[in-house]
Amino acid sequence: MTSDIWHDGAVAITAIGNRKGGVGKTTVCLGLASELARMGRRVLVIDMDMQANATMTLGGGGDYNIRDVLLGEPERVPLNDAIVASRWDGIDIVAGTDTIVSLDQSQQAAFAAFRLRKALDESGARERYDDILIDTPPATTTATISALIAADQVLAVVAPEPWGTAGLSEFLKVVDGVAEMRSTVLPLYGVLINGVKGNSKEHQYRINEMKAQLGDPSLVLAPEIDHRVAAAEMPSEGAPLYTFKSSGAKVLSYQFAEHARMLAERSRDLARIGGA
Repeated sequence: MTSDIWHDGAVAITAIGNRKGGVGKTTVCLGLASELARMGRRVLVIDMDMQANATMTLGGGGDYNIRDVLLGEPERVPLNDAIVASRWDGIDIVAGTDTIVSLDQSQQAAFAAFRLRKALDESGARERYDDILIDTPPATTTATISALIAADQVLAVVAPEPWGTAGLSEFLKVVDGVAEMRSTVLPLYGVLINGVKGNSKEHQYRINEMKAQLGDPSLVLAPEIDHRVAAAEMPSEGAPLYTFKSSGAKVLSYQFAEHARMLAERSRDLARIGGA
């Protein structure tokens, strides 16, 4: 689908995160990016996770990475110099690196927290892309704070497990704290539950628990993302889900396509009200 409704100049920068690791945050980022691009939208992925799994999967190898943009030595690198085309159609990437953890030890950490937002503004990325997705680290680091300061909205990814609500609560406290730092609202786009087994009573209990915790059940986005082997095949094969032939991949591709459609509509709504 490539009609103007999916390519209308409206862009929202979405930070995807959770303080807890192992919830499939990068899988969600890649699933959304691939389906957005499949719709004909221009997508930029910024990999701020020290594991750089999104970069390895997309194949974004360039001369510079996100650390060079935030804390280059001797001089910072312009964001545009760090943007490269990935192997996936319609998706560009700013590569991640394990050296991004050095931001936290830097004397410039406080300044680096605000540099991604400034770099995005200076780069003109809002004019060139329809969607900008930031894959954040599973911890409260300078990189996480930088991503949240730069974002227009936040997508929390949660697994339906016993500690899921605690991890979500901690992450939302970080989001609230960053909103105070930047003196503007940082809206929660929603909570996407990943790795759901439809016949699991435990998973259904955890989903209901999260809905109760949030107070607004509509913040838990539907459809939830199923637990499927194809999710693990995406990084190992280095290819988007829609290229796989398995029934599990088709289910996941459909679910991510639904969320891509909603995210595109959300971008347009934010632009209409002046939020993006």
